[in-house]
Amino acid sequence: VDTLEITVADIQDQIDEIKSMIITDPEWARIYVYGLRGTLQKGQIYKNWNRISISEYNAIDKKEYYGIDWGYYPDPNAVVGMKFVKNERYVRQILYKKNMSDESFVAELKAIGCNSNSIFVAPTDTGGAKAVSYMQNHGFPLVYTYNKPAGSVKAGIKALRTKPVHYV
Repeated sequence: VDTLEITVADIQDQIDEIKSMIITDPEWARIYVYGLRGTLQKGQIYKNWNRISISEYNAIDKKEYYGIDWGYYPDPNAVVGMKFVKNERYVRQILYKKNMSDESFVAELKAIGCNSNSIFVAPTDTGGAKAVSYMQNHGFPLVYTYNKPAGSVKAGIKALRTKPVHYV
């Protein structure tokens, strides 16, 4: 018979993460720490989101950054504007459109007021590297790319669940 001896020191990182989640994501703690039924409605991921008007969003005197999610068919290209104030995020939808070529995507960004000073963050998956190169060569030099690591969707959901989000 093999035995396994584990001390609190061996699992301290997990203990610290659980303590943190009790504070930052009470819904998660309700389910996974206390074993209670969740309070979110079916299909609902976020509870800490608050709708604001476009005038409230525009009144925030912070730099706007743009996040891109590539699509073509059947998935749309999506662009969101984001502003950050302390621990809170402010988000607005800029573009959500299917069947866009790189040329039409860049033309649409210019039409809605994005320019060479606009800062974009974009994944390099699903043809993103080609589209980023096109953007950089056609008026948008400030496109920062990243590779989506394994677990990035789960990490993103956790990040959004633990901070207040205000959306238009």
